[in-house]
Amino acid sequence: MKQIFNSLRNKLGSGLVIHNETADRLDCGIRHWGKWESDDVLSDESVDRMYQIFGEVYTKYPAYNIHFEVNEKNWIDFIIIKTI
Repeated sequence: MKQIFNSLRNKLGSGLVIHNETADRLDCGIRHWGKWESDDVLSDESVDRMYQIFGEVYTKYPAYNIHFEVNEKNWIDFIIIKTI
């Protein structure tokens, strides 16, 4: 799990932090990444960039899925799940 987290952190920045970790799941988040239309709406451009980053990470780690949701105050939370 740490390898995929570090790969994601290398692309998103050092602000990415782990909230919770188990053997098959890692919850993490970053604040103030990308461009925001308001405190809880990430711009389309940043969402597109996020999916591009996910694709790059998935190429290296196909056994994991990454999901994200945008929260208040410019937080993006990620769930990384081991699928295999």
